[in-house]
Amino acid sequence: MKPWQVIDRQIELLRSAGDNTPLSASEVMGMIEMAEVCQVITYGDGIKFRADVHDIEKKHWDKVLGRVA
Repeated sequence: MKPWQVIDRQIELLRSAGDNTPLSASEVMGMIEMAEVCQVITYGDGIKFRADVHDIEKKHWDKVLGRVA
């Protein structure tokens, strides 16, 4: 997924859960951070792989956005 697709997906999840409140600057920054994490992850040994956005959503939703969808 491209970073903008990750952000769109996060907004879609919030809206589908009935959360139509305006997004704060910190929430938007969290979405950008998550989008970057979902791209290529590099380990110390140089191995790179693309993370699965759904795994990252499950593990980091509360932490990154600070609220539950």
